[in-house]
Amino acid sequence: MSCLLAVAPTGFRFSHITAARLYGIPLPSHYVLRAELDVTVSGSYPPRMKGILGHRATLQHAIVVREMMPVLPAEQVWLQLASVLDLDDLIVAGDHLVRRKRPVSSMAKLEAAVAEATGVPGIKRARDALLEIRPGTDSPMESRMRLTIVRAGLPEPAIRHTVYFEGYFVGTPDLAYVRERVALDFDGKLHLTEERVYVDDVERRALFEDADWRYLTITKNHLHVPRSFLARLERLLSERG
Repeated sequence: MSCLLAVAPTGFRFSHITAARLYGIPLPSHYVLRAELDVTVSGSYPPRMKGILGHRATLQHAIVVREMMPVLPAEQVWLQLASVLDLDDLIVAGDHLVRRKRPVSSMAKLEAAVAEATGVPGIKRARDALLEIRPGTDSPMESRMRLTIVRAGLPEPAIRHTVYFEGYFVGTPDLAYVRERVALDFDGKLHLTEERVYVDDVERRALFEDADWRYLTITKNHLHVPRSFLARLERLLSERG
């Protein structure tokens, strides 16, 4: 990217997939590995160079800098992604922008960007995704766990509900069914090789059980083949409803 700066048009911005990567937005692997750079300019012809995908747009927003590179605002980049990502990937990308730690956007900004957009490719998908974006998440896999549950027809769980028992803190799971007292955490850690993590997880489960909560740990394998964990979750919700 730095080599482009010397020959790039005045006032250009990185956009689309390139800007998404600079923002750290989670993307499908084929976009993460893509070599071409997306460059957007205003009032001139898009650059035509090897390895450059040129775009033209009215650049009304101030330059945002990410990793020392000029990029479009996060909300505009998310709107551009609506034309190339499927619905769930777009929701995961939106969750990332309004995540709990160091969010780079907000629901109000995303809503304003969608409301102002007219004739933008993918705008219907962006409107649909906006309805399912949830602030306060911690990871893309947490978002995918929520979407897997909802897509199966189960009620949407609460995000990061803090559980107390007899005045003592129990935990803040990724997702929770408060009325049914069912907690779910996505776990990407390697328990078999991390003894401390394993001990912490055993203690965490015991705390939830002492508080009369059922605690489910969900892994990437569960999301790849979700039938068994969804059946167990549905049964728990029915039993404890």
